[in-house]
This record gives sequence, C-alpha cells and structure tokens, in this order.
Amino acid sequence: MLYFEDFRIGDVRSVGDVEMREDEIIAFARQWDPQPWHVDPDAAARSPMRGITASSAHTFAVAAKLLNRLPTASPRCGTRSNCRRRCDPAIVSRSP
Repeated sequence: MLYFEDFRIGDVRSVGDVEMREDEIIAFARQWDPQPWHVDPDAAARSPMRGITASSAHTFAVAAKLLNRLPTASPRCGTRSNCRRRCDPAIVSRSP
C-alpha cells in the first residue's frame, strides 16, 4: 500500500494523461461550480486567467481518478495515521 508520506521530493509516477476539453469544463461547472470564469467564455476572457478555467472541484475529481490508477494506491486511506484510524476494522466495528 502506498501512502502520501511515501512520496519524496522529486519522485515521479505516471498514470497517463487526461485532456480537459472546454465543453467538458463548462458542462461540469454548470452543474457543480457555475462561476462566470468556468461557464461563460466572454466573462472568462475578461478574468485574470483570460479564458475558461476548470473549477477546483473538477481538477480534484480528475486528480482523485488519476491517484487511483497508481498500482499500490488505496482509495480509502491517504496517510498512515488516517488509515489506522479510519480503515482499521477493529476500530470501525467498536460499539460506542
């Protein structure tokens, strides 16, 4: 199992590429984060980014999908301490 603290500065792992097309960015944002710079090309052109940008929710969703492509990644646990607290069956099954 790979944990976030197993990564060292400079480590590189590849899980492929994802193309985020403008129409998909706009569709996602209309449903989940309808800010003008995510859904309106004219408003986005006047923003500091000068164009449509994907929302943080969208980029997080893509990052989560890519992280789960790592062969030793666990979608349930991010750090060793979280994993022990949240994923240990003995802890989860205890009665209050």
